[in-house]
Amino acid sequence: TLLKKLVLPDGSVLRAQLPGRPTRDCLFVDVGSDGTSALKIWNRNLAGNGVVGAFNVQGVAWNFDTNENDVLDPSPAPVTASVRPRDVESLRNFEGEFAVWSQRASSLQTLGSVDCSVQTRLKSKEWEIFTI
Repeated sequence: TLLKKLVLPDGSVLRAQLPGRPTRDCLFVDVGSDGTSALKIWNRNLAGNGVVGAFNVQGVAWNFDTNENDVLDPSPAPVTASVRPRDVESLRNFEGEFAVWSQRASSLQTLGSVDCSVQTRLKSKEWEIFTI
C-alpha cells in the first residue's frame, strides 16, 4: 500500500527533489535528549510543494566513541511539534494561504499565512509527514 501512495496513475513517482534538511528551529536544539523538541526535516517534491517530516527521537544520543546511538531513556515522554510553511526554505517569502495535508492523520487543514502552524503530538518513535 505504500507504493500505491507514492506512484501516481500516470506511473510517475512522488519523491523528494533535495536531500532532507533540518528546519531552522531544530539546528541548535538537542532533539534526542532535551525532552521537548521534535526533529523536523524539510524538502520539496516535484510538484513544488514543501514536505516536512516531524519525528520524536527523544531518549537517544549519538556516541562518538562507539559510532552508535545510546539509549538514554527507554520510554521518553511525548513531544509536540509545530509545523509551519516557513519551515520549508522555498516557502519562507510566500504570501497567502496554505493547505497542509497530514499523512498519518489523513487530515487537511488550511493556514492563513507562512507563520501559522499545525500542531501534532508525537509519542516515542512516532512520526508525521506534512505536505504543504
